[in-house]
Amino acid sequence: MTHRRAGAGGAAGTRPRSFAKDDMSFRILQLGGGNRGCMWARVAAKAGGIEIAAIVDPSPTARDRFGAENPKIPWFTEIDVA
Repeated sequence: MTHRRAGAGGAAGTRPRSFAKDDMSFRILQLGGGNRGCMWARVAAKAGGIEIAAIVDPSPTARDRFGAENPKIPWFTEIDVA
C-alpha cells in the first residue's frame, strides 16, 4: 500500500499545487546546466514562483547551450564562487 502526503501534490488523483504569484516564491542555485539542467530551467519558468539565481557547471559546452536558452542567468564553474 502506498501513501501520498497531502502537501506533496494533494490527494490522490489531484494536480500538484502550482506556485502562483501570491504564494511563496523561491530563488534556487541550480547545479548542472546540461540537458537535464536546460529541462529543469524550462520547468521552473513554466511553474512560476521559481527563480534560478545562478547555474553551476564546469562544462563550457553546457554553458554555451544553456546560455543560448537562458542568457540572463549567471553562470559559475565552481559552487564556492557562486
